[in-house]
Amino acid sequence: MTGRHRPAFTTCAVALIAFWASWAFWSNSAAAQPRPRTDIWTFQYGGAEISDQHNKAFSAFMSMLHGRMLTLVGELTALDSRLAYLDRLSHLEVKDLAGMPVQFRGSPNELKQRWLDDGTLTLLYGLIRKPGARFRVRSHFYYGELHGELDMPDVQVEAAFKLEDFELASESHTAATIYAIAMEAEARGLPDQTIVALLNKAKSYTLGVAGIAPLNQAIDKSLARLAGSGP
Repeated sequence: MTGRHRPAFTTCAVALIAFWASWAFWSNSAAAQPRPRTDIWTFQYGGAEISDQHNKAFSAFMSMLHGRMLTLVGELTALDSRLAYLDRLSHLEVKDLAGMPVQFRGSPNELKQRWLDDGTLTLLYGLIRKPGARFRVRSHFYYGELHGELDMPDVQVEAAFKLEDFELASESHTAATIYAIAMEAEARGLPDQTIVALLNKAKSYTLGVAGIAPLNQAIDKSLARLAGSGP
């Protein structure tokens, strides 16, 4: 009797082993491909509370960043179908429990911990002021461990603008955002050709823009490194 049931038992055992092998394969594949970082969190900039005019300028600046993210998604996904995940790219504001904007006043370690805990693409904070006829914005893009060829985990971007003209601010901040996307994509193992396309796109936004030398250098170093690793 026992002998007659042995083939059925063997079949079940083989099926169970195959199931666990398949589960382990897909689990390992998921672990090897972490979820893309697509959230950009922005703290309220210092100086926005100085006057209604400063606050209006910061609100317009934030609207510009939101709008730029929408158009940027189309530009980047057109480069490579592997970048389709960027349709989840989001520009979000850090707020307290009461829904009020929050300035970042913590330490570098706190900034790093937030970047790690939230799975953020980049954290954005800075200062907005009006030394003359034009507003001047100084932004810090915190890239965490994905800063690539930058010497530090963040880069500073400066731009001057009027309320009716955000072109220069848009270009410098767009370049810094694309650099973050490129370094994150490289860390997840996307092909070199995809990373190069992203870096070249970032570089196209830096042409003629002042105040972003470290970012320019990091882009150039990354392109040179990837060119050296090719066949």
